[in-house]
Amino acid sequence: MCEPIIGCCALFNIQVPNEYTGETVMIKIKKPNGYNFTGVYNVEDGIVQIDVLEEMPEAFLNAYGGPYTLQFIDPSDYTVVWFSVGGEEVQGIEWNMEYGTGQEICGLDIYA
Repeated sequence: MCEPIIGCCALFNIQVPNEYTGETVMIKIKKPNGYNFTGVYNVEDGIVQIDVLEEMPEAFLNAYGGPYTLQFIDPSDYTVVWFSVGGEEVQGIEWNMEYGTGQEICGLDIYA
């Protein structure tokens, strides 16, 4: 991902790959220090919404914790979901967070 996401958001919307058709998906986010966040979420209109304040460890997403790596995992068989970005098959994406405050919703568009 080229552009960082503004941090300190309350809700984190993540676009699910078009190739994934399940009703729920496991989201795994990893920091370079090996610290992971994993959760299973409903997919609604191709989007997963995570309540950062309620569902993630405090200050997990911040400008100093990246780059972050995200993988989509099919919870029915625990396989990593492969998808195409810019004509390349990938099994995850990487991005950075930028310092910011007061933003209620931030999002990760995997095709940006």
